Amino acid sequence: CSQLLMRFIGAIKRSPLVCWFYDKRRLLIFVLKKADYTPTAPSDGVSFNGYGDVLNFDACEPWHDSKSIVRDFCSRLDRGEVMAAINDEGVLASYGWLNPNQSSAYFPLVKQEFTFPAKSSAIYNVYTHIGYRGKGYYKRVLNGIVEWCFKNTDSQHVVTAIEESNKVAIKAN
Repeated sequence: CSQLLMRFIGAIKRSPLVCWFYDKRRLLIFVLKKADYTPTAPSDGVSFNGYGDVLNFDACEPWHDSKSIVRDFCSRLDRGEVMAAINDEGVLASYGWLNPNQSSAYFPLVKQEFTFPAKSSAIYNVYTHIGYRGKGYYKRVLNGIVEWCFKNTDSQHVVTAIEESNKVAIKAN
């Protein structure tokens, strides 16, 4: 009986969810200087700060809760954060957020505070709906945010943090 219990505990310890939870995760910090910026993808079709875009959010993943996400997105817009979005056939296909003129951020994933260079804005929470992945939306949203930032703020840097295991996002940056 104790051998069976030990095997069961061992199997739980090796399960993907438990491994992810206890894994030592790392964030990669990307800093783009305005002087070094060259658009890498077209940003056509990207809209900004539309409450209508928020209402097109589709809860396509089990962890999504439409009501709380829409409420959170509206609150962010009310605080002056910038939302870049691409809608496709009435669905919020991809979006990302910019916090203009941010000097630092705390990253709970790695329990660390990072101080940004002077005159920085932070890109965060860039997401593409499952049904629209692999179509270049992520890069278009990202490029749109950067373009908007450098045209509409006095930021000299755009900063983003990406979990090391997110290879798609790292490649796009």
